[in-house]
Order: sequence, then structure tokens, then C-alpha cells
Amino acid sequence: MRCDQYRGLTKKARKMVNGVRAGVREVGHSVLPDGTRIPFERDHVPAVTKVEVVGYIKGSYCGRVDVRRRYTMHDGRVLEEFLQSKIHCGGPNYFIALRDTATGEVVPESLWTDKEIKAFVG
Repeated sequence: MRCDQYRGLTKKARKMVNGVRAGVREVGHSVLPDGTRIPFERDHVPAVTKVEVVGYIKGSYCGRVDVRRRYTMHDGRVLEEFLQSKIHCGGPNYFIALRDTATGEVVPESLWTDKEIKAFVG
């Protein structure tokens, strides 16, 4: 049976957008609707401040394989998912990577290697 197979981001890329900012301590106040201020401190600050859906990947056998996301990082960089490779083996396999929206440059750490791709498609 042939079907769309979404491989998504590499482990390194997922860690990049789902990880925390190392060596950062955040201190501040949360303000409730009634005006009450609650102080907080945390060492685990998310690496991403905002995630947006910016499109989708059209499948060969289904309408949508998955959505494409844009990640706004704490340092102001904006990274966006793109289709790095679509390889047909028992159906199309979709490999996703990240690029910087300001420069259009691919984030090298997010790329799938030939070895990683071959592990899925033989």
C-alpha cells in the first residue's frame, strides 16, 4: 500500500525549536486580570517565543500531510519549515528542514543527512 510518510524535522532541529535557552535566568512579574502582580523566576526559558502555522505540505495520496510552521526565536530570528526533500519509496517521504526568513539561508544543523534519509527509504 502506498501512502504519504511525513518524516518532519530532524532530532537536532526539533531540539532547536522545542528546547530551552541555556544559561538564561528570567525574572519578572505575572499580572493577573485584577491587577495582582505575582513575581516569578525561572531557569528554563523556552527557545521559541511564538509558533505560527504558515501553510501546509500537499500530499500525493492525502490532501495535507502536515502544516508548515514559522518559529520566532528569543534572539529575534525567525525560522520557517520548508520541504528539504521528497523521496518516493513505498510512497512519498517528506523531510523537513529550517531556513532563516530574513536571509533565506538554510539552517545547516536542521538538514537531514543522506545517511539519515537512507535509513528511512533504504
